Amino acid sequence: MAARDEWDLFEDAQQSVQRRRRDLIARLRERLLAAGDKLSDEQVSAVVERMADLALGAGNLRHW
Repeated sequence: MAARDEWDLFEDAQQSVQRRRRDLIARLRERLLAAGDKLSDEQVSAVVERMADLALGAGNLRHW
């Protein structure tokens, strides 16, 4: 495989991870806000970003 092809695969994988992270963050945010917690928007953002990072790092996307 040529270096360019390998780079394209790497970029596709990176874009996929970023897209999955954004989608997961949006779903987590909706769930957290729907729970009626009295958190600020900044607190909600921090919580869902951390949860998304943990889920993606552990390969636990099947639960979402």
